[in-house]
Amino acid sequence: MVDIESARSVIEKSIKVINFREEDEKYNMWVTFLNLEYKYGNSVTLEAAFKRAIQHSKGKYIYLHMTKLYSEDTSTESTVKSTINVFENSLKKYKYSKKVWLAYVLYIINNQTTDFVAGATPMAIANSRLKAAKVIYNRALLSLSKHKHVFLLLQMSIGIYTYAIQNLIAIDLTLIKGKKGTEMIQNDINGFIEYIEHGRQHFDDCLLKHPKRSDIRNIYIDQEVKVLKNIVQHMTNSNSTSTIMMNLHNSHMNTIRSLYNRALV
Repeated sequence: MVDIESARSVIEKSIKVINFREEDEKYNMWVTFLNLEYKYGNSVTLEAAFKRAIQHSKGKYIYLHMTKLYSEDTSTESTVKSTINVFENSLKKYKYSKKVWLAYVLYIINNQTTDFVAGATPMAIANSRLKAAKVIYNRALLSLSKHKHVFLLLQMSIGIYTYAIQNLIAIDLTLIKGKKGTEMIQNDINGFIEYIEHGRQHFDDCLLKHPKRSDIRNIYIDQEVKVLKNIVQHMTNSNSTSTIMMNLHNSHMNTIRSLYNRALV
């Protein structure tokens, strides 16, 4: 059993003796403090430690660490609301930070309070998440300078890719286990494939607007390769030969070839 009072005392003493110039060391101790309070304290002691941390350390990164703590915990409607609240409060001070906006967008792609509506299908949950993420993305564009817009769009697209592939693999595993495919499952499959196409369209639009930006093309290729690796790994581990996975495999191979050929022109 953790002696939380002794642990608090040690952390408090450590914070006091760290030289004020050693920002990284001080930040690490505040993170340790927050971890301790989150795991062994209560909402009151956690909030008190959090308020002190954002005053005395790297405020933006303390906010992001708090969202990470909530997001790594078991997802419930309460933890989702708490995480969203931390993001909203952080934006009152850091609305010009692309890191905060990106973390918020990616969190919403993977979590929403509507996830807990009884009987919600995977596609309904996905639509709710993506709709909410686009609202956050549009808010970000109003705050961020234009040169940060491409970064945010590309990273959001990667998040959508990842989310869609995870769901398609989960559906394929469900079918492998012997559960019959229904019209609803087919609609989910089509919907998640459409999300991948949306992600590709974002990349293609960026390349059209910035044809000399080889970094955009490299990120695009890297993302397609990562997805292809995930598909191959899944097919190998599960012995899947489903039409879903074969079509995805061929689609990503064709996209990679096309991107390489365009790069050589």
